Amino acid sequence: MNSEEDSPQAGEKVRRPAKPISPFGAAITALVMSLVISAATVKVYHDQFATKVVTIDMREYVDTLGKEMMAGKIDRAGVEVALKELNRRIQEDMPPGTIVLLDDVVVTDVSQIRP
Repeated sequence: MNSEEDSPQAGEKVRRPAKPISPFGAAITALVMSLVISAATVKVYHDQFATKVVTIDMREYVDTLGKEMMAGKIDRAGVEVALKELNRRIQEDMPPGTIVLLDDVVVTDVSQIRP
């Protein structure tokens, strides 16, 4: 072997072998990667697949429509249009996997649709 072949040429970088990682460093790296992957998995599951529950206070909404109808502000056709518009909003504006329940049947605090 020629020592000239093993020596770096002018302008070449000398590549040194990578320093092996310590067992403690490997454990910390594995822990951090595990936490990041777990958090990302939970986030994706919550955003894409988990069922979401929202409520609507239909009693108050129907009472309001009834009062407006009695006061002569809207007629029967106006009530039907308002209810159809509410139905359209619920069907189109709610993200997939959302369940809409009446406010009367839900005991805990969940987000509420305001008609």
